[in-house]
Amino acid sequence: MLLQQTGSLSLIRGEAISSKEDERQRGEIIMGGLAFIWFLFVYIGLPIAVVLLLTWIHKIKSNSETQVKQNQEIIQLLDELNR
Repeated sequence: MLLQQTGSLSLIRGEAISSKEDERQRGEIIMGGLAFIWFLFVYIGLPIAVVLLLTWIHKIKSNSETQVKQNQEIIQLLDELNR
């Protein structure tokens, strides 16, 4: 009877140890996944965002330059019409 009780107790302890190891492995997998997501964000996402931002700024600048030229032409034409 005592042997059966200690045997079942060691089985319960073994299951507890096994479940703790499973939890640790799950935690390592989750941390690895989070590290991978962080890696993707920092080394891929941010450079893409910077490139898109720079192209957007370039388009805005080129549009404003053409608008300035068009405005100058309009002013010249209005000056010519007023004379």
